[in-house]
Amino acid sequence: ANEIAASTSAGVKKANVVVKNASGLTVTVVSGTKSVTKVATSDSYKVSLTKLTAGKKTVKVYVNDVLVSSKSVTVKK
Repeated sequence: ANEIAASTSAGVKKANVVVKNASGLTVTVVSGTKSVTKVATSDSYKVSLTKLTAGKKTVKVYVNDVLVSSKSVTVKK
């Protein structure tokens, strides 16, 4: 099977995550007290965590409750 992977980038007041090879699995993106949980509908699934404040954030990505990525990004105003 292909390895599950996540790539994270920062946008304006948000973090964008693309999760690979996780179709049908539950994806949770967390930064501080904010989180979003979705079921991936494809093997290149995009999730955005919105309403973030500007500055450095650690964005963690979990797939079926397993941490697959933890990355520090700088969110823009």
